[in-house]
Amino acid sequence: MHRLLHLQHHRHTGKLLPHRYTSYRSLFLLLLIVGAGIVLVQQRVLADDLVVTGKVAAEQITSPAVITYPPDGSVLHTADVTVQGTCQPVASGTIVIVYSNNMLLGSTSCSNAGTFSLPVTLFTGPNTLIAKSVNITDDYGPDSAAVHVAVDISQAGTTGQGRATRPSSGSAGSAESETGQTGDTDNGLIIRSQRAYLVFGRTKPATWTGMVAGGIVPYQLIFDWGDGTVETLHDIGPEQHKQQHTYTALQPFFVEITATDAAGHTRKQQLVAVTPDTRAAAGPLSTAPPGGGLTQQQQLLIAIYVAYSLTLSIVALAWYDAKVLHLRFIPLHSAHGKIPYRQIRGKRP
Repeated sequence: MHRLLHLQHHRHTGKLLPHRYTSYRSLFLLLLIVGAGIVLVQQRVLADDLVVTGKVAAEQITSPAVITYPPDGSVLHTADVTVQGTCQPVASGTIVIVYSNNMLLGSTSCSNAGTFSLPVTLFTGPNTLIAKSVNITDDYGPDSAAVHVAVDISQAGTTGQGRATRPSSGSAGSAESETGQTGDTDNGLIIRSQRAYLVFGRTKPATWTGMVAGGIVPYQLIFDWGDGTVETLHDIGPEQHKQQHTYTALQPFFVEITATDAAGHTRKQQLVAVTPDTRAAAGPLSTAPPGGGLTQQQQLLIAIYVAYSLTLSIVALAWYDAKVLHLRFIPLHSAHGKIPYRQIRGKRP
């Protein structure tokens, strides 16, 4: 073992010995062992910082929502109505999403009593309304039965705004006779939201992504986040936009989005903002330092890496000095008045 590690037996005289007496094999072996230990510590630190995420399915929705207002086959004399109905409440919360002609009108939450109410803006002409139910883990239940209504704002002054009437069979305004056509507003202004509802948490803001189409550009978007905060985007185009908001309470909020075009036409859309986090908002969830900095374990690991690299560099330089450059000190007698100097590539004593 002594020969393998190049170890030399000598008396401890306290004198400086030449580099050839240094056992570089043993030094490199020790450095290798220390390096392996550092790697193991690094893996442990990385394992501690690892966050595993997964989806735990919430209670499933088995019963479809039922639209009770407006009634099937009715004619409305205003485009702004409140869609009402019944729904199946679940423990994690049920979200009800209403579509007309396969286009998103808005979303709301199902009450504990099993009812929902959603203010929407319908399209002029025929509308086929469908309500979809979904839980917090994005698992959809069965769709509601389709409700066919027609919007005829030309008779708003005679019948009364917001009042629904049933057209006579075979009339031009009959919703049944025009089912399947794509309705539109008078100005064609539409809010196209990428998601039917918003999700937020203690460390995750609610994010709306979408665009405005139709009407006359430029547009104005107003976001009423439901907690007293109102934000406005001025002079925007039909391109996609993203808007974020951070809530301070863990509860559902109703976000009202209002789009206005250059001609003054408006369209509104309500989206519900929900959170899967039901814990009290007492401090952030993340244990990382503010601003995404390094933890104390990571800082210590970096310091160990620096010290290890310096030690390895010194040992490698000493080996290069002894094996390649063959540098040695030649001590001269101080009585000669000369200072010891280094002689390059000199003969070893």
